Amino acid sequence: MINHNITEKIKVQRVDRITIPRGQIVTLERQGNIYAEVLAMENKPKIAIRKISSEKYMVLATGEIKDFAPNGGDKHIRNLRQTFAKLRGMIRTNFTAEGHNQLFITLTYRENVRDEKRVYRDFEVFYKRLKRHISVKGHQLEYIVVVEPQQRGAWHIHLMLKSDQPVLHIDMWEITRMWGHGRTKTERLKAEDVGAYYVSYFTDLLDKQKNRKKGARLKYYPVGMRIWRASRGVIRPEKEKRTYGDIVAEYGEAVYSNTYGVDRMSVDDSTGEVIHLGTLNVIQRETFRKINE
Repeated sequence: MINHNITEKIKVQRVDRITIPRGQIVTLERQGNIYAEVLAMENKPKIAIRKISSEKYMVLATGEIKDFAPNGGDKHIRNLRQTFAKLRGMIRTNFTAEGHNQLFITLTYRENVRDEKRVYRDFEVFYKRLKRHISVKGHQLEYIVVVEPQQRGAWHIHLMLKSDQPVLHIDMWEITRMWGHGRTKTERLKAEDVGAYYVSYFTDLLDKQKNRKKGARLKYYPVGMRIWRASRGVIRPEKEKRTYGDIVAEYGEAVYSNTYGVDRMSVDDSTGEVIHLGTLNVIQRETFRKINE
């Protein structure tokens, strides 16, 4: 008698965009005064299939031969994408490219520093010096800090800084002195959608020919690392339940959408046969930009 061990697996894959009924209740996350993201879910009935190869399967009810959709990546990469989706909302909620009270500061090392714990310790020392330096001018600061890996394994730090005063200016030579570990760069924030722009900056990679490879930097982030942190006063995005139609009436049509399926599969370990697919949850995340803003 052959003992069959059954393994439950989760498969995430990109799927076609769904049409969300205007009356459907969805999750709305307000990200500041202009942007919002909507999360909608649609459940598909389970289907029985038999795996033919690593690329193809048969739908048992119809006999159709179909291709498996491209895999959505391993669990670590999926978790990182969720982490950066949350970061995108945090940035949109707290920062814009308008005004003169916000800065984007990059801190680099002379040496090839690979210890992520040291990176955050060095940042904490730097930030305490920065607060002492700027507090005498009456500023109260809030920040989001992101650590970014390089292909060679080294780290550097990106700091989004915001003051409660109308103008924030810090001499770049003072920032370099307070950092003390290498070069620094200070600039104003840019781009209309600062959340999307800077998350792409942190996750994409430019090759030697300056071609942009979307999401290529994700593989350099170690498992379990806390990629970003925020000060206590940073505002968290607000979530609420609304009908999709109400959201469209307030914001207009979505400017961007991303749709993927989360699929449960039971696999026979001895044969590799997919016994069934559980309910396929199709999840669609849409970005909105408020009309006339």
